[in-house]
Amino acid sequence: MIDSGWTKIEVINENDINTFIYILKNNNGSIAILNSGSDSKKIIDKFSLFLKKHPDINKIYTAIRPEKKNPFLYKWTINAISPTDDDKTETIKIRRGRLVKD
Repeated sequence: MIDSGWTKIEVINENDINTFIYILKNNNGSIAILNSGSDSKKIIDKFSLFLKKHPDINKIYTAIRPEKKNPFLYKWTINAISPTDDDKTETIKIRRGRLVKD
């Protein structure tokens, strides 16, 4: 997860819960993106374009519905993020606003 030492350097669509993106930078120069996730393919496609224009991003944090609940939405979001085999991915499950431990 995000530790201390990150500074907000830009916010895109701050007042739109469906499309906001926070861009953070830490003391080492790493860049992280915080995104609310979306249920709209159109919005996910725009997020994908944003990520392609910013290859210097080191970490992406976004919400994705479970694959079992919505396989299309899950696939669209994973395709937008385009993780490689070398990327570290972590799943955090939340149910009714609470962290769920496996």
